[in-house]
Amino acid sequence: MRVLFKTFAVPSHVYNLAPLAWALRSAGHEVRVAGHPDITPVIQQAGLTSVAVGEPLELAARHEDVPFEQTVYGSGYRMAESRPEVLTWDYVRNVFRVHVSAPLAFDAFSDDGLIAGLLAVAEDWRPDLVIWDSMCYSAPVVASVLGIPQIRLLSGVDVLGRMRDVFLDLARTHAAPDDPMAEWLTRKVAAHGGTFDETMVCGQATIDPLPSWMRPAVGIRYLAMRQVPFHGTTSVPSWLMAAPTKPRVCLTLGLTGRMPVDSSTSVSDMSEPAVTVPELLKAMAELDVEVIATLDTKQLAEVPDLPDNVRVCDFVPLNELLPSCSAIIHHGGTGTLSTALLHGVPQLIVPGTLWDETAKAEALVRRGVGVSITPDNLSPDLVRRQLERVLTEPSFAEQATEARAELLKTPTPYDLVPDLVAHAANPVP
Repeated sequence: MRVLFKTFAVPSHVYNLAPLAWALRSAGHEVRVAGHPDITPVIQQAGLTSVAVGEPLELAARHEDVPFEQTVYGSGYRMAESRPEVLTWDYVRNVFRVHVSAPLAFDAFSDDGLIAGLLAVAEDWRPDLVIWDSMCYSAPVVASVLGIPQIRLLSGVDVLGRMRDVFLDLARTHAAPDDPMAEWLTRKVAAHGGTFDETMVCGQATIDPLPSWMRPAVGIRYLAMRQVPFHGTTSVPSWLMAAPTKPRVCLTLGLTGRMPVDSSTSVSDMSEPAVTVPELLKAMAELDVEVIATLDTKQLAEVPDLPDNVRVCDFVPLNELLPSCSAIIHHGGTGTLSTALLHGVPQLIVPGTLWDETAKAEALVRRGVGVSITPDNLSPDLVRRQLERVLTEPSFAEQATEARAELLKTPTPYDLVPDLVAHAANPVP
């Protein structure tokens, strides 16, 4: 079987699909990964065959050129919104309108040139199955045009699937509802002789690498898959070989937190940074813990005085670090959250506002595996007090251990391969 992946041009999204791509290769299937040219080196470093399509996305650089108020984040319409009193027809419709029309949103990720390039690749190679990152709508367009079975791969909580479910429910009460998402995809697919159907929005099936308790209760065929941590090419530092002598806490903003869409030394809402990294480190210096902080050179330069209990690393593989940690503080990235869950580590999450971070934070709190501090409530003192809770109250470690045990029962990427083969042979919408 030939499988064509379409990845988003961000390294963490390549890392999300890499274990599944490896699983398919290990089972004897042919795999290629298509993406913008600027993500090609990351695909190749993951040991996968890359196919460049379209022009470089250059997402970080382009963010600098777009005023915040013109972005999806500054629009006031959030895909992760879940409050019933907010989810009116106008709000939900505008969520999709903004996401298909705003700069650096779906249309920018799947422009006409990229779709034409991906279509040419698929026509030439003729894959039996297309697996697409949930940000990459070029893939279901191409799959629909060529009649190829397709499956969506999530990189976080399925907030779009939940919002789409709300939209379709509200649309039934309107005589002639406009559908920005369907209209946009219709234009894209019609340009190549295809027709729109609803499976182009959320896939004929959806692979979900997060726990079932984070999954929305909607009418989507989900394929559960255990997240296998992958952090790119890396090595284990020598200091990590020794066991910690006091509780170890990891502080990480993730790779996405280093993009210039925010203050590079702040954990906060994208539009107005609240607490700097030096302030967070100073707060944790008051606790009898060892702090491992992943900061790059620019972030470290902003820290005038490093507390004695803080070790700074530009990067350390979380899969190797977290087994020795008693807690982790992070921004809500899927790779970070999933690795912490897999190792049973309690979490303190300060959710960002890029996509689904608030949904993740709410789910973690409901499950009892951690605590959340919203950006508008963030303060060094609150971080210190909440971290102390996570470290000293037994329930957090107990729930994290239970969540780990549940995850270990979830099918691995290799276990999922027969389901993918079956779907390619007989797609089930």
